[in-house]
Amino acid sequence: MSEWTIFQLLDRLAEYIDKQALSHFDITLHGGEPTLWPVKRFESVFSVISNNDILRKTVTLGVQTNLYKMPSDSLLDMFLENNVAVSLSLDGPKSVNDAYRITSSGKGSYQSIHQNLQTLLNGKYQPLVKGILSVAQTSLKPEDYFQWVKSLPLKSVDVLFPIHYHYGHKPWDEEGRTEAAYAEDPTIGKWYAELFDCWWFNDDPNIKIRLFNHVIALILGGKQHVDALVNDTLNMFVVSSSGDIEYPDYYRVGSNGNAKTQYNVFEHTLSELHFDSGFRNLSSLRKSIPDECHACEHHDLCGGGFLAGRNGPDGMVLNRRSVLCYDEMFLFHHIKQRIFPALEMDPAHGA
Repeated sequence: MSEWTIFQLLDRLAEYIDKQALSHFDITLHGGEPTLWPVKRFESVFSVISNNDILRKTVTLGVQTNLYKMPSDSLLDMFLENNVAVSLSLDGPKSVNDAYRITSSGKGSYQSIHQNLQTLLNGKYQPLVKGILSVAQTSLKPEDYFQWVKSLPLKSVDVLFPIHYHYGHKPWDEEGRTEAAYAEDPTIGKWYAELFDCWWFNDDPNIKIRLFNHVIALILGGKQHVDALVNDTLNMFVVSSSGDIEYPDYYRVGSNGNAKTQYNVFEHTLSELHFDSGFRNLSSLRKSIPDECHACEHHDLCGGGFLAGRNGPDGMVLNRRSVLCYDEMFLFHHIKQRIFPALEMDPAHGA
């Protein structure tokens, strides 16, 4: 993203935050690899934010990085000074990561990433690093995956639902099974349930798997949750390197065109997004909950299911349940069966 584009975005944000009287606004720099930006460009961004009363008081910056290359001390010092939250993207253990993330020389990147993470955590930059983003890896035994989490120098992991399943690519089709057979024995849901047991019976509060923590908190009446849960609202938009404004990446999986909008930061204010039907739907997802979900015992946790799984070649259809429905039901039922006896709760009165 060019300086001109990011400056235009920040101008639009200041205008929008002021008009809507917002008290907080999160910006996450995502990739590609944002730490490859020139240090001077980061300096310019931080300068604009710090010299604008509205942005300085409301904006929180985060960076999602693969950490293959260690950022310079000058950049990390800027991150510290500006309270930037850094999260690491890591596919999984070395065998998984190195199958997908290879260097220009054809070598795996895991060792370098792990070493760079350890370096950050052992020095003054430790407060920057907030957690690790990973994705369910059903090719691995859940016990092996959990042992990897235990081995990490930072034991705070979010294990994301796989985003590539949708109505054009259903999990049961991938396995050559019928939908009915998959519903009885959902591969992804069983994997998560076994991972939950590894985490639950290990009983170490220092190991945080955010999805599990949030499910339990919601069952107990909490309100905070990750995007994959509840599906009440998703107040998020993406700005591409060209300045185009797009729907969240959940829209991208069925077809690249599904995420596109008519808006960009050069020609449109952010207030105009309020008049877009797609963004209006995202701000009130409960209005689009599929009919068959209302009677489900897990609908408060699920809210119609993982958004990517409602997408497809025909576009995002919010009022159809996710193709990961069977997996989510299996996982939520399993978690309730584990925690209710420990809490002496009646499952009928859970979330």
